[in-house]
Amino acid sequence: MYASLRSATESTAPSHRRRRRLVHRAAPLAALAALAFGAGTIAGARVPEPGERSVERFAEAWEIGDYLTMHRALSPTARSRTSARRLTRTYRRNAALATIRQVDTAAPTRDGDAWRLPVTVKTRIFGTLRGTVRLPISGDGERAGLDWTTTTAFPGLRAGESLTRRTELPARAAILARDGTPLAEGTGRFSRLGPLAAEIAGRTGPIPADREARYARRGIPPGASVGLSGLEREFDERLLGTPGGALMAGKRVIASSPPRPGTPVRSSIDPGIQRAAVEALAGRFGGVAVLRPDDGEVLALAGIAYSAPQPPGSVFKIVTLSGALAAGVAE
Repeated sequence: MYASLRSATESTAPSHRRRRRLVHRAAPLAALAALAFGAGTIAGARVPEPGERSVERFAEAWEIGDYLTMHRALSPTARSRTSARRLTRTYRRNAALATIRQVDTAAPTRDGDAWRLPVTVKTRIFGTLRGTVRLPISGDGERAGLDWTTTTAFPGLRAGESLTRRTELPARAAILARDGTPLAEGTGRFSRLGPLAAEIAGRTGPIPADREARYARRGIPPGASVGLSGLEREFDERLLGTPGGALMAGKRVIASSPPRPGTPVRSSIDPGIQRAAVEALAGRFGGVAVLRPDDGEVLALAGIAYSAPQPPGSVFKIVTLSGALAAGVAE
């Protein structure tokens, strides 16, 4: 056993020595290869062109609405000329005019002393708009930044142009009773049912100040008539439809869309039962609510049952107690 082990050791010793010599010889070659690879990597690394990083930061920030970061991507001269507040106000104004939902940018390309940035804008009214924004660069090295002007605030703008919009509102859709009788229709929201319908349909009027921003995002101008109470307010977005019009760059039309009318709302109100409910109150303080037991449909609402609705907890105590008495649970 010992002899065979020794024999095996002796027979492999030259092989080990040869491998060690190969390793020693290969080590300098490996080091040279590593140095060559590192040098190649460094030599192959692309040095960003002047202003390229500023353009990339600007584009990324535009996509998420980070206007302060966009302002920091400007050159020192442009920042001294344009405050962050002014830049923010410009982009927000354009976003409201165009009803922007989303901004996407693509890889910029060099164009002399500027960069061209492809921009895709998705809007609520005008669909998807595509264009290019030219971003001039000023400054050298790390101080290179965008020489921003208002023409860079929306794709397609030319020097001296600003963004405006002509708005065309669709006709407001009708509110109907269960049998199709109009409870409110047309500009004046008329109904042949008179006060019976008005109590259910509710009122329309100018946009309240606390709701202006929400309507502006949908492209509804401040002077528009919207639902203020009743079904008019509950289903306002559906009844209003989608405005149309033209998006203007100076005097040029860069996008347009026809208004899309709203969808009529058919209620469960039964005109005959509604009339009976109103007449039963006869102007007295109180409320009448008529519901179908099978499915809970509301057939009529009158008085404070509609004008000042409250959770019907006390009313349903009667229903609960009746069920308990019928089941013999209570006496």
